[in-house]
Formats: sequence, C-alpha cells, structure tokens
Amino acid sequence: MPHRRLALTAVALALPLVLTACADSSTPDAAPTTATTATTPAPSATPTSRFPGEVGTVVPAEDVDAARADGLLVYVPPQADGSGVVFRNDAPLPDAITSTWVSLTSPDFAPGTPIQQWTSADMPIAFRLQAVEESGMAAVGVVPAVVPNPATYVVDELAYAVRVFTGGGRAADDAAATEAGVFQVTFGTPEEARATAAGLAAERGVPVMDLV
Repeated sequence: MPHRRLALTAVALALPLVLTACADSSTPDAAPTTATTATTPAPSATPTSRFPGEVGTVVPAEDVDAARADGLLVYVPPQADGSGVVFRNDAPLPDAITSTWVSLTSPDFAPGTPIQQWTSADMPIAFRLQAVEESGMAAVGVVPAVVPNPATYVVDELAYAVRVFTGGGRAADDAAATEAGVFQVTFGTPEEARATAAGLAAERGVPVMDLV
C-alpha cells in the first residue's frame, strides 16, 4: 500500500513584462500621391523539415533544438554526446531510448546515509527524468526514493515512487499524478510501485521507465 508523502519543490516561472511605447498622435499632412497598381507577392513555398521523422532517427546535438522546433519529438539521453533520438508517443520506443533506462538504485540510498550524499547519488535518476520531461514523452516512471529523517537529516528509509509523464509539461504531469493517486506518494517495495506503474501505463497506453 502507498504510504508517506514526499516533500517536493516546485520551480516558479517568472513572466516577462512587455512594455509598448505610445505612438505620436500628430502626423504631418499627407503629400499628394499618384495612383499605382498594387501587386500581390507570389506565395512562398511551403517549408519542409530537413530532419527525417522516422522513429529511431539519430539527430546530431547541434540540430536537436531545430528538430524539436520543426515538431519532432526528440529524446536526448543524459551523459552522452548530446545527440537525440526521434520517437513518437503513438509508436513503440526504439531500443536506443529504452536501453538507457537501467537500474540506478545506489548503496547511498540506504538508511542512515546523509541526505547530501544521497542527493549526489540521485543525480543520474534526476537527469533521466528531466530528459523524459523535456522531450515531451508520455510515460510512467518507477524510481527509488527516500524518506528523510527531519531530526538527523539522514535517510530514514528507502522507498519507491511512481512518476507520470504526459508530454505536456510539469503542471500537466502533476495533475495526472494527482488524479491517479500517486502524486508525492511512496511505496514500501519496488513490487508495489511497479504494479501501480504497470496499471497506469496500460490505462494510458504508454511505456514504463523502470529505474529501480
């Protein structure tokens, strides 16, 4: 059964303030003009993406942003050369993506470990979760988590959590997780977390990213 809630932080996004200048209301008298025939410019050719959209296509690091701007979904594996892999949320994921989803449970997650030491060990997991979120991928993740001891600031117990990715950003992900009953919830065993993730993934028709 799920238990205990994790304390999570949220990032506030600052909205830019755009100022517009007022135009001068006074205009000089218009000079006489001669009649001219208006011409309609020829329509420009419809732009086409220079990036192939086939699932599994490798996109060089310098082209990832441009490919995403063209509407392609590109997953960039962390701690690699920065190149990405094209995927679609309505198609099976290529091995080039799923092969990077491996167990990342560290001995530093054990009870009694200082939280600072656990944070360092947790970075590979955080990088992979961030890569999924930035790519726009829809998936369900299973990750190791810890319950800290507020008095001693060490790991009190090792737990497991389920993350929901909708492809629509953090707010949409959190809303979906809340609806599913897994937002900031931990599970006592990996089996419980995996069973919950498998059920959610089946309902949503998305893959499971198991990092436990």
